[in-house]
Amino acid sequence: MMISRSQLQSILLAYAQQLRAVRSPGERSRETSSQESADRVVLSADSEEVRRIAEYIRKLPDVREDKVAKVQAMLREGRYRVSGREIAERMLERMLADRLR
Repeated sequence: MMISRSQLQSILLAYAQQLRAVRSPGERSRETSSQESADRVVLSADSEEVRRIAEYIRKLPDVREDKVAKVQAMLREGRYRVSGREIAERMLERMLADRLR
């Protein structure tokens, strides 16, 4: 299964929104009272983890060079065999996954 970078970012965004939605009322009231006295940002450990994961994903290469080299070697040696059916299935899977975004 292929997951695109934009799909991962959407998942991370949804996760972060879910974390904000389930915070306890006590956390929300503390933030409100602190905002009245001075502006400040309070990040939870979970939001920091989401930020780290998002940064890691941004640093990932768009092309996996190791896989490309492996397939190129197989092509040169005549060992790369894929049926038309497999190609069509992957194309349909990708098309459906892109529509879900």
